Amino acid sequence: MLALRVLPRVGVVVAPTRARVVRCRPTFHSITARRNLSSTNNEGPAAESESEQPVKEEAAAKEKATEEEAAAAAAAAELAAALSERDEYKDKWMRTMAEMENMRKIKERDVANAREYSVQKFAKSMLEVSDSLGYALTASEKDDASLASLVEGVGLTRTQLVKAFNEHGLSEFGEVGDKFDPSMHEALFEFDDPDKDPSTVGQVLKTGFALHGRVIRAAQVGVIKARPSSAD
Repeated sequence: MLALRVLPRVGVVVAPTRARVVRCRPTFHSITARRNLSSTNNEGPAAESESEQPVKEEAAAKEKATEEEAAAAAAAAELAAALSERDEYKDKWMRTMAEMENMRKIKERDVANAREYSVQKFAKSMLEVSDSLGYALTASEKDDASLASLVEGVGLTRTQLVKAFNEHGLSEFGEVGDKFDPSMHEALFEFDDPDKDPSTVGQVLKTGFALHGRVIRAAQVGVIKARPSSAD
């Protein structure tokens, strides 16, 4: 419903009017501003993506650089470990070579000493025999020297010599009556002797010697002939 309004001065009652909506035509400037706003709104995501592209590229570059640094650090650590292991094995090799060289020198020295001084003990035992021979010669030059005392001295000297031989594994063999053994006896001749067994040693010209059981000189002997059998 419309309310009536009374004019106080004139006293005329008028009916209220409806508000009119005035529509204005858009001007050129308003249209341009509207278009600019629309284009700005449409270009926003594209512009934003273009502005984010350098940031992404920089982040990717940093990540790649970090990975390369990590790989380089791992390679450097592996190289350092390999060099340390190489130095360790090189030190062991050098120590082993030094020990082997020392062992070689010690062995050469021992062999040389054994070659030069292997007969030292034997030579020392021969000194007593030499002294005994010297004493015997000195006693024989005296005016009161007798043949019996000289023979006794020579016999004692030979006893000392045989004792020295036995101490060094040198044993004497070859006696009359031994069974003839071609590996130990050298038969220089044969002869008949009815009082001795055939194929036995009947005479000893030189005794034989064996060093620790090995014959180094065969005894030179004469052998009793074998008797012919009664059938012959």
